[in-house]
Amino acid sequence: MPPPQRTFKNSNTPNSNINRPKPKIEKIELSEEDKENIKTIMSGRPPKKLVQRWLKEGVSMHNAEKYYNPPSLEGRLKFIRQKYFNGLCHICQKFPLYKVSYKMGTAALIEYYCEQCFSRMSF
Repeated sequence: MPPPQRTFKNSNTPNSNINRPKPKIEKIELSEEDKENIKTIMSGRPPKKLVQRWLKEGVSMHNAEKYYNPPSLEGRLKFIRQKYFNGLCHICQKFPLYKVSYKMGTAALIEYYCEQCFSRMSF
């Protein structure tokens, strides 16, 4: 006799019998300075704080930029993700703009979504 077949219900469907908690939705707000820092880091130029330190130490900008070796693109993305976003979009792995958290007893499930993926989701 074959084993019984398992069925999984999707909690996003209206017929689902799973009581999913209401999500807490937060928009990730970045200041203009943070946005400028992200653009600078992604372009591979030295960050603003590093330039300020060079100027304070009296290093000529020509020599400093000549020997500045920017991290790889993967390293820059990882740095931005850790410093500003704490994660990537749950679906497409882009930088998120929304943080969705579900409180489940003593634990919490946190998911991040970009603008496009968030507009397609139904909570």
